[in-house]
Amino acid sequence: MRNFTAPVVILLYLCSVLSPMSAQGAPASDGSRFEAEVNEFLRRWSQDPARMMNEAPSHWNAEGERIPPEDPRELRFPPEAIKSGAALAARDRIRARSCMVWLGKTKCLDDRVGIRAGISGSDLPEALVDNGTRLVRTLEELERRGLQSAWLSANPWSGDYWPTFKGRLGARYGDAGFPGYDWTSAYNYVQQLPASWVYRNASSASVDLLAPSEKYDLLVGDPDFTLTQGEWQEGAQKYANDGLIETWAGLCDGWAAAAMMVPRPASAIRVSAGDGDRSLVFYPTDLKALASALWANGKFERRFAGGRCEVTQPRTDGYGRIISEECFDTNPATWHLAVTNQLGISGRSLILDSTYDFQVWNQPVVGYTYRYFNPQSMYLVSSIEQARVPLSRLADRFSSYRSPEAVAVVGIAMDVSYMIGTAPVQANRDSEAYDYLRTVRYLYDLELNRTGEVIGGEWYQNAHPDFLWVPAPGERASSYHEDLAIGSWDPSRPMPSSWQSAARGASGSGLPLAKVLEALLRLSR
Repeated sequence: MRNFTAPVVILLYLCSVLSPMSAQGAPASDGSRFEAEVNEFLRRWSQDPARMMNEAPSHWNAEGERIPPEDPRELRFPPEAIKSGAALAARDRIRARSCMVWLGKTKCLDDRVGIRAGISGSDLPEALVDNGTRLVRTLEELERRGLQSAWLSANPWSGDYWPTFKGRLGARYGDAGFPGYDWTSAYNYVQQLPASWVYRNASSASVDLLAPSEKYDLLVGDPDFTLTQGEWQEGAQKYANDGLIETWAGLCDGWAAAAMMVPRPASAIRVSAGDGDRSLVFYPTDLKALASALWANGKFERRFAGGRCEVTQPRTDGYGRIISEECFDTNPATWHLAVTNQLGISGRSLILDSTYDFQVWNQPVVGYTYRYFNPQSMYLVSSIEQARVPLSRLADRFSSYRSPEAVAVVGIAMDVSYMIGTAPVQANRDSEAYDYLRTVRYLYDLELNRTGEVIGGEWYQNAHPDFLWVPAPGERASSYHEDLAIGSWDPSRPMPSSWQSAARGASGSGLPLAKVLEALLRLSR
C-alpha cells in the first residue's frame, strides 16, 4: 500500500560531459518507429518480465541515433562501480546530507521517518511542481489540454560539470598544456606556473588562459586566490584520504540548477582587474562555471520528490520488481504528474536523477511525449479508453503492490529529452548550437481511482527516474555576504573595495558573490 506524503531533498555532485552538438530536433523516434519499438519491448516483457525489468532503457542522441547503454562516453560511473554498488553508495553519501522545508517542517534524508520511495513520505508531486496547488491529476484533463507532449520554449544550457579530479573551477581548460587526466598532474601544473606570476609577467593571451576561479580572484583583488585555493582543496582532501579522486565527482548539481535558472551568457566580456593594472576576459564558459559554483554552494529554496536507498543490491520478486520499499524510487504516478504539470503547464524544467539508470544524473528536462498502451494486451493503443484495464479483469503481476483505492490501470510509454553536459571551450559566443541533448524512454503503468485520478503505478524497468528536484521559481542563489557589497560597480573600472571584501568573504564559503556574477552576466548579454 502506497500513498502520497511529504517530499525530501537531493543535492548531487556527479555528472559527465560529451562534445557539443545541437539540441534541436524531433523526438528520438517517428510514429511508426516508436510504435514498432514499444510493441517489441512489450512483447518481450510479456514473455520474460524478470529479464526485461533489468534491461537498461533506450537512449538516443539529437539525431535519433540509438546510444548503446554500454557506450563508455555515456557512463557516469565505471562498470565495476555500477556492478559492485559503489556508485549507489557514493550517491547516497551525498544525498544523506540534504534537507528541505516542507509544510513548515525541515525534512532530511538522514531522518528515518517517512523516507519510503514509493508514493509515500517523499513523493508528493504537488510539493515539487510550480502549479502544485492546482495540480492536474487525471489523464483525461492532461489530454484535453494537449499535454501528451510538451517542449520548453527556452531550453536550459549545456555546460561542464567541473570535475574535482581536474581542479573544478581551478582547471585551466583553455590552456593546451594543462594536463587533464589526473588531479596531481593538474595541481602541479598550476603550482609551477602560479596565476599571480602569469598576471604580473605573462602576455594578455596567457592571462586569458587562466582558470575561471583564477580570473575571478584577480577580478575581486584577492591576493590569496581564496576561491581557487578552495577548488583545489576539494581534491587535495579527497586525494589525501583515499589516494584517488573519482572521475564522476564535480559540480553537476550546480550546473543543472544554473542551466535552468541563469540566462545563457551570450558573449565574452573584458573587465578591469581588481588592482586596475590589467583587464580580464571572461568567456561564456567562465561565466557558466561561476554560475555552477554559485548554484552548487549558494543558498536558495529547493523542491524535491523521491526517496533514499541505502541498499546496493535491492531484493526483487520473481518478476524482477524491486521489493525494497525505500529503493522503489519515485513512483510512476509522481513522475507522470510531475513532468506533465511542470513542463506542460508551468512551462519550466525539472531536474532528473536516477539511481539505477546510471546514464542519467542531474539533467534538466526540456521535453517529453507519450502514448498509451494496454497492460492486458501489451500493445500500444490510440486512446485512454482503449488503454484502461479494470484491475478486476487484469492478470496482474503487480497485484500485491497496488493501492487499495486503485480500480484500473493505463499503460504509458514516454520519451523524455534532457540537456547533458559539454566539455568547456573558450568560445567568444554561446548559443543553442553548443548544447547537447539526450532522449530516454520509460515504460510504466498508472493506477486510477474511481474518479479517474492518477494515484500510483508500476515501472516496467528497474532503471527509471529516482529523484526529481527543482529550484523554486524566481529563486536567486546567493551568499551570506551580498549585503556587504555597497553601492554599484562599473565593470570598466576596478571593483569598489566593499565589493572586493564581500567577494573574498563569499569565496571562503566556496562560491562567487552573486552580485558580481550577475553584473558579469548582464554585461555578457
